[in-house]
Amino acid sequence: MDRDTPAFDLERALAMVEGDGDLLVATAQRFLEQNPARLHEMRDALERRDLSEIERLAHGLAGAAQNFVALDTERAARALMERSAAGDIPAIRTLLERAEAALSDLGDALAAHCTRHELRNVLVADDDDVTRMRLEHLLTKWGHRVTSVSRGDVALEILGPSGPPHLAIVDWMMPGMTGIDVCRALRARKSDTYTYVILITARDDPDSMLAGLEAGADDFLAKPIAPEELRARLRAGQRIVELQERLIAAREEQRRHADRDGLTGVSSRRRIFEVLDTALSEGAASDNELTVAMIDLDDFKRINDEHGHIAGDRALREACERMQRQLRRTDTFGRYGGDEFIAVLPETNLREGAEIAQRMCDALAASPVECGDLSLPLRVSVGVASVQGSLCEREQILKWADRALFRAKAAGGNQVVKADPESADAS
Repeated sequence: MDRDTPAFDLERALAMVEGDGDLLVATAQRFLEQNPARLHEMRDALERRDLSEIERLAHGLAGAAQNFVALDTERAARALMERSAAGDIPAIRTLLERAEAALSDLGDALAAHCTRHELRNVLVADDDDVTRMRLEHLLTKWGHRVTSVSRGDVALEILGPSGPPHLAIVDWMMPGMTGIDVCRALRARKSDTYTYVILITARDDPDSMLAGLEAGADDFLAKPIAPEELRARLRAGQRIVELQERLIAAREEQRRHADRDGLTGVSSRRRIFEVLDTALSEGAASDNELTVAMIDLDDFKRINDEHGHIAGDRALREACERMQRQLRRTDTFGRYGGDEFIAVLPETNLREGAEIAQRMCDALAASPVECGDLSLPLRVSVGVASVQGSLCEREQILKWADRALFRAKAAGGNQVVKADPESADAS
């Protein structure tokens, strides 16, 4: 990543749409909506070693990045295309991480631009035509796009829970709904986005100001409104809403990282438990079977002890890649802890689950992991358990699978054992 290169070139990007800021924002928002699916498809293609699919997706990313003159993202995508064509899996893995990082920076920059652009949309709600006309004139002169209404209930409807405008100038007394009621209704909503409200009124006493602030107004201006004072208040509001947007973006990034295991890139323990809980609930509602595979690498501690943790980490990542390639798109694979993993296999009976688990065993045993001069053989033991229809707790099905795994390990490893919930062994 070249930190001296901006995530995207706003001036050139605007020139590409002939200065149409609204069109740039619309395309940026569509691009941001597509990013999660794009990254998921790339990771999935890498797990399957589908090089032509990776090349296709990277080609699409390079083209999309050109719309914003996002040089770092475009370079990463083009490098990914070249390595995919060459079949260089290790390089592809590294380049995919680089592309994700570049795309994350670009996403943050585009989201910030979209927010700033949206903040230039201001709602004016005042039933006095003269005041409303004066505010419209000032705001338009300052570069804002103005939506103007004369009723409080209409203002609340326009101030939707997700879209712009995020800045509003609202009169205290209006038909349909007072400005105080608009503030209360906005603050009662459960929404991540924040609307900054400046309440205006002919009242200038401290009690009125206090009542407005307690109702949820962010600022208070007395009529007649001084233009420069209004402009300063709007700038303060823009800074606050931009800060709110950055906090939301940071929280989403933190959540994304929490869903992935840092070493292997597979689903984290927290995420795999969420998937399992959902699958159990859906299975109970639909009467479909669900199978869980508990997986443990055989003698993995010996690799760490004899060859060090770098070799052990490489072996873990390779093991995950091989096992995930045996799964279907509907399955979820995650790290339970250490060298133990879980696969959640929805709409799968015990026999089918055991067959999938056996494919994972065979994939690992087929060839050793190459790590520099080392050739490390890998074996895995799997316990599978299933449930159908009746609501089952996560702890119960995991206990069944874990006991089956224990039997597989006790029998020498490198095999699959099916649990029998009807037996005392699995109870």
